[in-house]
Amino acid sequence: MNGLSELLKHFDSGDIIRPNTGLPNSLDLFRALARLSGAQEIESGTNSQQIENLIGKADHYLFIMLDGFGMCFLEKMPETSFLRKHFIKEIQALCPPTTAVSLTSLATMKYPAEHAVPGWF
Repeated sequence: MNGLSELLKHFDSGDIIRPNTGLPNSLDLFRALARLSGAQEIESGTNSQQIENLIGKADHYLFIMLDGFGMCFLEKMPETSFLRKHFIKEIQALCPPTTAVSLTSLATMKYPAEHAVPGWF
């Protein structure tokens, strides 16, 4: 089996999730928080606007990024845990889902195809 068929097999089985810009992702969250914090030149889209509405206006925001913390970890936590009780919406990681991609997208407010940092180098 070649690499592409192996990848497609994992997408089909649900082992990995196919990137989908139609679904909310971490860049949508970053942009929503930036705009809520007063940044006016940040691009807006349907997903980031939806996230803005979920978060709402406030005097202060606390953003904590947990590297490598996916839904599989959240689902294993007790339902009474703080994170499970306050969970609101699932978002996708950017693709490729690396720390370097996420941090660079947070700093630039751009997708990896725009900032061109696919991973550590």
